[in-house]
Amino acid sequence: MPSTRRDFLHTCSALTGAAILSSSGQTDVPAAAADDAVSADGAISVNDAVSANAAAQNAQTEVGAPYAGWKEGEMDLHFILTGVGESMFHIYPDGTTLLLDAPDWNIERYPDRTPALPDTSRIASEWIMRYLTRVNPGGRSIDYMMLSHYHNDHAGCAEVHAGKTQGRGEDYFLSGLANIGEHFKFTKVFDRGFPAYDQPKAIQSDGFVNFVRFTKYMTKAGRFAMEELEVGRQDQLALCRTPEKFPNFHTRTICRNGVVWTGKEMETRNFYAENEKNTKGHINENTLSIGFLIEYGPFRYFTGGDLSCSVYTTDDERINLEAYVGSVIGKLDVCKTNHHAYKDSMDPGFTNAVQAKVYVSNVWDLHHLQDNTMTNMTSAAENVLVCPTICHARALEKYRGCAWMKNLAPEAHDGGHVVVKVFDEGRQYKVYYLTAKDESMTVRQVYGPFRSRNAGEEIS
Repeated sequence: MPSTRRDFLHTCSALTGAAILSSSGQTDVPAAAADDAVSADGAISVNDAVSANAAAQNAQTEVGAPYAGWKEGEMDLHFILTGVGESMFHIYPDGTTLLLDAPDWNIERYPDRTPALPDTSRIASEWIMRYLTRVNPGGRSIDYMMLSHYHNDHAGCAEVHAGKTQGRGEDYFLSGLANIGEHFKFTKVFDRGFPAYDQPKAIQSDGFVNFVRFTKYMTKAGRFAMEELEVGRQDQLALCRTPEKFPNFHTRTICRNGVVWTGKEMETRNFYAENEKNTKGHINENTLSIGFLIEYGPFRYFTGGDLSCSVYTTDDERINLEAYVGSVIGKLDVCKTNHHAYKDSMDPGFTNAVQAKVYVSNVWDLHHLQDNTMTNMTSAAENVLVCPTICHARALEKYRGCAWMKNLAPEAHDGGHVVVKVFDEGRQYKVYYLTAKDESMTVRQVYGPFRSRNAGEEIS
């Protein structure tokens, strides 16, 4: 980096007093904001630099205050930390909402868990409901529910619950999404298996049985509608309020049940059908996860559940599903890590294709911080920011000498909810850490604003 450029950025930061300190005392936001004021050839626009530092100064006022929430025109992507599993809540630009996954399972018998937050006085789905009431513009009404796949740390289970229904025919446990569905109104629900639940094979698991009993009862009672999610379609997670105001917002289903969009119209590739070896014996549920792409103007984001691992092709060759998906979706701004960034995920074929600037990881386990996946993510692009909701203390100790530790948000050391806020018609975004130790929604740190990859040089 030329010394004149470095000196200019440091001077701007000093003049504005906009340094935002992380929990470790590092100055994070001004550097990111100021770097975005530098054009591709290294030339600096004074106006852009002033705007960047003004934004950093505004961010400084947010730290220590309750999170301001969503407003029309923004997209908020919430990654909710309970220490139990994965749960996300999306608020789209017109106020359309989606709850994606909600766990409950017995972490007490698992020694490598991270702490349950805020505490163990409630089960995870109850903490999630309380979080939703604080941020949801629709109160107790949510437009869409989606379950990415049928694992307990995403769906709930029969072991940890708030009770069991009575008199509903095939009664079920109020766990995970089923518990939330008891207290919130949803309009439409998607899962990977509906309607036949036989792709690529008949499904058998306690979590699956419980979730399907819940959805069958609720649809019969008229509480919500189930709809089959079709790979390649762009109209199923549609805006529900004022879509005409946001014609530059789109979602597309990329994968489900091992069927992946090819990138051409409605053409798909069914990997499990390509080789009979793929359906012999046990099938890895993670490979069947729902994945979809969100585009808001130039901003691009992908979430893919626990997508990971490989299958056989017609040529008897192994193909990594993540790598194929990455080749289809291309470069991203932000990406949720697949399979919690566990060692069998975030294949270099995927990370090199998407080259995300920010990765957010839903963590509940010691093993959700791995050298190979962190290396793959941070080496695929420059200045990558990795934001786990939390990191296990033993993992941090194990990897403290790794070069990629500088890319890891320090707030992850003791954890927090992560919120990605996209604004300016998708041209800019920020990343927030909120406290998860209580329900105050206090902002601990703000990263950005970052310019979306395809936003060009002009931002408002």
